[in-house]
Amino acid sequence: MIETYWGNPVTLIEGPDGAAKSITTVEQALFRLGKRWPDRRGPKHGEAVAYARAARECLTDPGAARLAFIEAAREAGFRLA
Repeated sequence: MIETYWGNPVTLIEGPDGAAKSITTVEQALFRLGKRWPDRRGPKHGEAVAYARAARECLTDPGAARLAFIEAAREAGFRLA
């Protein structure tokens, strides 16, 4: 599978031990948003999914998907590095 890189990684800080997870592609973001996201799924989560899907289909810029992912991560309470 071809992956769609979105530029600078987004690093999420998870859990009490502060483990870091870097997200570097639209596909990684979609996986994270679908399977590895906290129960708190607000409006920014839906926007991030929509932007990531559009970027995967080359219908929008991957940078826009990255920004939407960052907003969704903040909404869900992730700390960013």
